[in-house]
Amino acid sequence: MNILKALPFLAGTSFLLLGCSAGFYQKQADQDVYAILQRVEKDIFGKSSDFSIKTPHSGQKPKSVTTRKILDRSSSGKTVKLSLDDAISQAIAQSREYQSQKERLYLSALTLTGERHRFKPYFFGRSGADYERAPDGERSGTVGTDIGVDQALKTGGSMGISIANDLLRYFTGDPRRSAASVLNLNITQPLLRGAGRGVAAENLTQANRNVVY
Repeated sequence: MNILKALPFLAGTSFLLLGCSAGFYQKQADQDVYAILQRVEKDIFGKSSDFSIKTPHSGQKPKSVTTRKILDRSSSGKTVKLSLDDAISQAIAQSREYQSQKERLYLSALTLTGERHRFKPYFFGRSGADYERAPDGERSGTVGTDIGVDQALKTGGSMGISIANDLLRYFTGDPRRSAASVLNLNITQPLLRGAGRGVAAENLTQANRNVVY
């Protein structure tokens, strides 16, 4: 494929993937956080609830929340009779302090998911294309890709493996090509500072404790 024609396609694909990834990772984070909280809640109280930080207004965009809407929400002008249980339920549901406590709990579990992901395989892939024209008029194009996986170890070390491919082609003169592939394997393990499970995984252990607290 002509590299000049491929560049717009690669750029458009990259923007599309970036646009989709934000929503995907947000849903994945919610699933991980709620799963952690349900498990901890069940361990402590013997059962779990449908915990959520969402409110009836969570789906609204910030610009759509006007002063008039806030005033109308605060004072509807209607008189409503509630039972004691309903009054308590409404007080909890409408309490900003209670909502802030729920959000802090969510953030504690979110921190735990981040610490867990540090010790999971991290897959990556990069690609790039370039086009050059020499002073003598010779034109050439290069395409490079790099894929691999990195993982932090609870012993304090890290391990990674990647393979890089580079393709060079000349479009004028002799239409020659050259291709190269490089396989890299990196393993590091500290012997003193930062070594050992008790040190490397301390943040993970503390994040677990914070959620329980």
